[in-house]
Amino acid sequence: MPFRLVTLLCCLVLSVPSPAAEVTYYEYPFVDPLEATVIGTPEIYRADLPDDIPVEVRQVQPFPHRPVPEIFWYWKTLRFAFSAQPGAAPLAFIIPGTGAGFESSKSVILQRILYAAGLHVVSLPSPIHPNFIVSASASERPGLLADDARDLYRVMTLIRRQLQDEIQITGYDLAGYSLGATFAPNWMDWPMFFHNNPERIAPGMVLFLHMILMDSDAGLAMTLGRTSLITERGPEPLSARPLDLIVR
Repeated sequence: MPFRLVTLLCCLVLSVPSPAAEVTYYEYPFVDPLEATVIGTPEIYRADLPDDIPVEVRQVQPFPHRPVPEIFWYWKTLRFAFSAQPGAAPLAFIIPGTGAGFESSKSVILQRILYAAGLHVVSLPSPIHPNFIVSASASERPGLLADDARDLYRVMTLIRRQLQDEIQITGYDLAGYSLGATFAPNWMDWPMFFHNNPERIAPGMVLFLHMILMDSDAGLAMTLGRTSLITERGPEPLSARPLDLIVR
């Protein structure tokens, strides 16, 4: 059967050292994963970021004919923050943690980081934020992950159409921050795997490799995935299932 390789998604899921692997290459001063991710970065270790970047608050209306209760009149449209580079650049979408708005502190920092790296940036509210529920949720029932993903895609498509005649877009990226009920919907974590990627794989990392093979004409697909711990001896699979084809 002729399968066509649609995409190879190999993403860095966790940079959390294994108890069995002593990490000596890690330059960040905190080796405890909770300290490193939850407490925040001490000021002396923070990167130099621009104090001010151009930010414009814009809006889209995914459901222009939807009746909105009068008490929510100010949320008839979905508001988002937009920062444009002066020239051609990739467009990055930021999806914040559970219930957060585009102006949340983590989103603001991510917007400054991505803009300083040379990207156009759009910062959205979380699908569980009231503004998103009222104006952009098809079901108006937050927390249904499949519906939330479709709602986000619809919103990003509308924003892309709004911006494509104003800025030069060379590609698309997705970023987020979440410590809430679910992960931010970013299943293509940087740095990914690609030819000549300078980012090195080091002991203590946990990597997830994901491949989808699809026969579009027959409507068939096969997905392979494996999580592995990188050790001094090489990768050690953490997934219980083998990679053999499952035939039912």
